[in-house]
Amino acid sequence: VAGIAEPGQWLDVEAKVVELWAPTSDSISQVGLIGDETGVIKFVSWAKAKLPAIEESKSYLFKNVVADEFNGRMSIKFNKTSEIVPLDHEIQAGSVEVTFHGAIVAIQAGSGYIKRCPECKRVLKKGACEKHGRVNGTDDMRIKAVIDDGHRTQELIFNREMTEKVVGITLDHAKAIVAETLDYSTITGMIETVLLGRYFTVTGNEVDRYLLVKEMTQ
Repeated sequence: VAGIAEPGQWLDVEAKVVELWAPTSDSISQVGLIGDETGVIKFVSWAKAKLPAIEESKSYLFKNVVADEFNGRMSIKFNKTSEIVPLDHEIQAGSVEVTFHGAIVAIQAGSGYIKRCPECKRVLKKGACEKHGRVNGTDDMRIKAVIDDGHRTQELIFNREMTEKVVGITLDHAKAIVAETLDYSTITGMIETVLLGRYFTVTGNEVDRYLLVKEMTQ
């Protein structure tokens, strides 16, 4: 993965699926991170390619994929000519960590207690998925924030585990609070109270414009 540095390269890559994200477009089948011992990289699998779905924490040989670049960041794209072959051995995924110091200056929309589509993991809006319509959503929590070190800003994403740790409540507790108050913004308010305007050191993996937070200290 560390050797992927030129857009337009056609590649065969053995890698582990580190994380899957919710697609932001119907044209995308799956999106997330794959990696080997040298690092991680974003991938996009186009819906029109009709490739089999891959699973988190499993290792594959990705054949005939192509490197791409956007805003100086490399990624790989799966297309109609690509092939996905499950491996019978596990690839160890590593990555370069980034540390950022600054003040949390914004908590973005979509933070707090959310429900996701069980099929594509998109965040539901008014109980409906953009792709699959009205579904019984799965419970989740996340934080999308912006940190400022006085020279530049960095967008942050906290997964459920990190959100629970930062806010000090479990997903089940958050669900109970929302059920009692009938107000999803209650959890968002708790997040703002803990984070907004305070200074932190955050460490995580930088992907696209986001830092996926793994550690955080005040």
